Amino acid sequence: MKTRDEITPVPRPEKERHELYAAVLAQTALRTVHELFAADTDGVVRSVSLNGHVATIDRATGREVHPCLITLQAGREEFGELVLTQVDRTHLGPGLPPTGSVPGATPRFSSGCPKCTPGPGSRRWL
Repeated sequence: MKTRDEITPVPRPEKERHELYAAVLAQTALRTVHELFAADTDGVVRSVSLNGHVATIDRATGREVHPCLITLQAGREEFGELVLTQVDRTHLGPGLPPTGSVPGATPRFSSGCPKCTPGPGSRRWL
């Protein structure tokens, strides 16, 4: 069999892309909260509420909007008990129960999360 020295892109199925995108959002939110608590060496911050927004274009109006894709609330004590390297990314996507699958952090996703169109000046990550 002949081999070629080229890479042929194979698109991921849409469902898999959406799940991966949601997991990356959740992982980024968890990492951000981790960094905030780690930077607060005096222990002044007791809890964090993080809202992740994106610049996008509303396809119905053509206007730039900034919807919230993810909200995460975490208390220092409960969050500190997490072993983030052992958190299963399959528990970080849409459809989490209101209490979240990650004790100590409550990620909630917007239903429009994977339907965003990059806005002016935004970077396309996926």
